[in-house]
Amino acid sequence: RQSAYAADISETGVRILTKEPIARCESVFVILSNCGEASVRAKGRVAWCVVASREKRVYSIGIQFANPSETVKSAIRAMLESQALDQKLRAMRVRGGASLN
Repeated sequence: RQSAYAADISETGVRILTKEPIARCESVFVILSNCGEASVRAKGRVAWCVVASREKRVYSIGIQFANPSETVKSAIRAMLESQALDQKLRAMRVRGGASLN
């Protein structure tokens, strides 16, 4: 078990950043959680693994979900909607701050 940061996510897979490499084609479980919502567990397969930063020893890993359940898909959609809302709010703050000058 290792910690990872989800850099990108869709209904078909996720790109994670982590300190340890994972071999291509290895089966993995990804635990998805969204700001206090119940966590869901998704089974996947490592599609690729590359070095993201040699200095920081970080790996970028693409994981393809294996037949995600409707629960997993619903959790991912909620994450994407939350992410889109956060981006809109940040853009509104930037526009709002710029208009105050």
